[in-house]
Amino acid sequence: MVNFNQNNHSILLDDDQWTINQLTRAGGGGEVDTQPKELITISNVTVPTDVHLTLMNKGIVPDLYFGEREMEYRWIALSNWQFVKTFEIVTEQHLKWFKDSIERIDLVCHGVDTISSIYLNDQLIGTTDNMFRTFRFNIKGHLQSGTNTIRFDFTNPSSYCEKKASENGYEIPLWEYPHGIHHRNFIRKCGCHFGWDWGGCYCPMGIYKSVLIEFFPKAVPKIESIMIKQQHHTKPSTAATTTTTVTTPRHSSQSSSTNLLLNLERYPTNKNVSLLFDFEIYSDQQQQENNDENENQLKIIISLIDSKEKNNSTSSSSSSSSSIATFNLPKLHQYKTLIKNIKVDIENGRLWWPNGHGEQALYKIEFHLNNMYVAERTVGLRTVSVDTTDGAFTIMVNGAKIFAKGADWIPADNFLNRITRDKYNHLLTSARDANMNCLRVWGGGIYESDDFYDICDRLGILIWQDFMFACCLYPSNKEFLDNVRKEVRDQVLRLDHHASLALWCGNNENEQALNVWKPSKDNPPRYIVDYNRLYIDTIMDELAQLSTSFFWPSSPSNGVNSWGDTNDQTRGDTHYWEVWHSNKPFTQYLKAKSRFLSEFGFQSLPRFQALKATLAGGDDQLNITSPEMEYRQRSPTPGNIGLLQHTALHFRVPTSFEHLCYTTQVLQAISIKTGCEHWRRMSPYCQGTLYWQLNDIWVGPSWSSIEYDRLKWKALQYFAKKFYAPTLLSIVENEQSKRMEVWVTNDAPKESFQAIIYLSVWDVVLGKVTKQIKQLVYCKAHSNHMIMDFDRQDFIPDSKKLNRQFIYIELEKEIENENQKERDSNQQDIDEKDNQIIQHGKQRISPLIDNTYFFKEYKEFNLQKPVITIKDLVKSDGCDDKYHLTLVSSEIALFVWIDRSGDQHVGGEFSDNAFHLFKDQPYTITYYSNYNNQSQQNQHHHQSTILTSNDFKIISLYDTYQNK
Repeated sequence: MVNFNQNNHSILLDDDQWTINQLTRAGGGGEVDTQPKELITISNVTVPTDVHLTLMNKGIVPDLYFGEREMEYRWIALSNWQFVKTFEIVTEQHLKWFKDSIERIDLVCHGVDTISSIYLNDQLIGTTDNMFRTFRFNIKGHLQSGTNTIRFDFTNPSSYCEKKASENGYEIPLWEYPHGIHHRNFIRKCGCHFGWDWGGCYCPMGIYKSVLIEFFPKAVPKIESIMIKQQHHTKPSTAATTTTTVTTPRHSSQSSSTNLLLNLERYPTNKNVSLLFDFEIYSDQQQQENNDENENQLKIIISLIDSKEKNNSTSSSSSSSSSIATFNLPKLHQYKTLIKNIKVDIENGRLWWPNGHGEQALYKIEFHLNNMYVAERTVGLRTVSVDTTDGAFTIMVNGAKIFAKGADWIPADNFLNRITRDKYNHLLTSARDANMNCLRVWGGGIYESDDFYDICDRLGILIWQDFMFACCLYPSNKEFLDNVRKEVRDQVLRLDHHASLALWCGNNENEQALNVWKPSKDNPPRYIVDYNRLYIDTIMDELAQLSTSFFWPSSPSNGVNSWGDTNDQTRGDTHYWEVWHSNKPFTQYLKAKSRFLSEFGFQSLPRFQALKATLAGGDDQLNITSPEMEYRQRSPTPGNIGLLQHTALHFRVPTSFEHLCYTTQVLQAISIKTGCEHWRRMSPYCQGTLYWQLNDIWVGPSWSSIEYDRLKWKALQYFAKKFYAPTLLSIVENEQSKRMEVWVTNDAPKESFQAIIYLSVWDVVLGKVTKQIKQLVYCKAHSNHMIMDFDRQDFIPDSKKLNRQFIYIELEKEIENENQKERDSNQQDIDEKDNQIIQHGKQRISPLIDNTYFFKEYKEFNLQKPVITIKDLVKSDGCDDKYHLTLVSSEIALFVWIDRSGDQHVGGEFSDNAFHLFKDQPYTITYYSNYNNQSQQNQHHHQSTILTSNDFKIISLYDTYQNK
């Protein structure tokens, strides 16, 4: 018998007592029919889950990410399936209570993927056709005493989409991808389940979120929805209702300088804030007849979440001292009453800021109706808007301009129930640790789980939230639009209160696509009308009824009803794909002058070890043009050949496939670094870079900076940690004057500082500095300016040495004193004694604020053979999983990559990687063997012994082209 929770009047049906039945057989999809001859039945299934994942977990099919099993087991996606469960809910003891006390009983399905008919005791109670909605069905008349049977009969997405497309009166175009399933635009399901240009096509089916039975007792009102809005006051709040005071002291500083005061005004830490609550309350006829004015009491408890508990991502947070506001509600109407603008004031509230701009203060809000707990929300006190004045696209938080530094996010797995909170935490913490403050949840995936947004709130990561429409046009009939409107309502009610949610966007690239496909170009009025019906008349309209959040119609776009070139670099956001898809060198990024880059990317291969464990054909397939590698590449233009061409343009061709994997990751990192540094130098004209993409959905060539396997950081993720750092030091050649420019971009909101810039010319053959200068500079908080320019010939007069000499710059903060006035910069040559110290004795410690500039392609440099050793390996005091490694090289070594040797499943990350080592100059980095506390890494760590230098392997660029 399932357990009845009388406190919240519900029964959760999530358990391991479900059965999955295959209802129909389908073609295999591969050269070999892997489908069993008999229809499949699986018992003791744990829900939530999907069919593919259950078949793998039960050992009925092997790992479907291995080799070409995606096609060999396509029959799973082309079959129809059934989920069924029997349960006892009503005993004689319960029966009288149900009849006398319950007004309504609902079956609540929070996530069904996707097309299903639901039966209770063989009676059809409803259907589902949208995996992004919560479905409710009144089942009071269908429940029976004793045994009940519930079943979900699933129709496979392929046949459903094909039927809907054939019924439509005209073609609705879309982009499709290799090995995919067609017509995904006719179903409200995760778009990339049908395949994309970075992942496989599996089209899973199942119950991927909780299913429960909810009871509505007679004469007991129930809160069905909560919306929260904020009013921020520049003067003390004058509330007409109860005031909540959280006794949190205002942050202060001992400094009284003008600069600091101005920065505190721009980045305040505390403010008086009013929270406005809108409620939908359900009540039955008996409640409506019996209740009087002020009979129902609403209690709101607000408390600041303790920072230690907030940082514990594995459990719900506890809170510090709480404040309570109590309200008597007006007379309730039958069924639904909308109660608006219940106001609670927070005096001197702690503000929430994005990562790098302040703290992430969070408040827990509990709601009690008639002394019964009904819900809770976690909020951050902040304002978020987007300034689009004169073509700008600037995210504003608490009135301050934020340069968005981040990436695009895709689903972390095709099989959604494999995405654990630990996995979210690892990926999102990796984003935070790379100094990111914004992620774009891309429209071809899913509205992510509550865990995802909770962690983003805690880490200070702003979310650009696409609605789930991508790379195609969609139907605009009433049935489809009504379905979408309900989807919008469900998701906005679920997510809009999150501190991290910065804006909602209608779709990914669909406005742009109107001018791409032949049907829409031949008949613009038809498709533009359809487009506006969906995104403006439905999505934007429904959002506006529920929220004051900013809406952007598409990405890229110029704005609502601002038709034109969607990639107009003078306004809105742009997707810049001239480098990868047009097969141009990464220096093309320097020609782009966009206001906000919401997509741009450069491919790389995963680690060699990850590919070796994934390709079924063994060593024979470990080749960039092998059949399995071509199969894994889902972006045929320019595809794997493009990876080779780009690599050969900049590097000597690697002598092994393992080294090619490494080299493509280095090239990817250099490419995105070039763009991001350029656009940060363009601030405030450009106010954001979100590169494509942060994470992966499987093992294969892609644009990600974090791999699917072990969630390992690629070189790009390490580079992002530097080019997204609060203080960026960069060097570039001015395309007009041809002079070299050194820039300091300082996003730190309150940190002005004085520093010394060291500029050195290193010779890879001699292994030493041939010239160096230093310059004293003063960097204001939240500033961006050129601090030095020079003629290249002043430093490298002999052009024949450009293929052996390069520039290294480093910023060393000297005095961090905000009272100091800006000093006149001075420049001087360093004396001979200092030069000797820098060449032979300087200890470099990660993290550094530094950069390099190479005048020639890396393939033109005649590097000397470096011998790289780990000079010291010291375990950090009091920290079992933290080691300090000091590396030293006998020659200049470029893009030094260090990793754990041996077992490919060993986790951990470093404080820096893909770095340069200078001759005889030690460099100390930190290794975190248990990075992000993933459970598997924990298990390995506790079984491991003390690490030695033999537990690490090191390569550099020189190694990639040497025949061994």
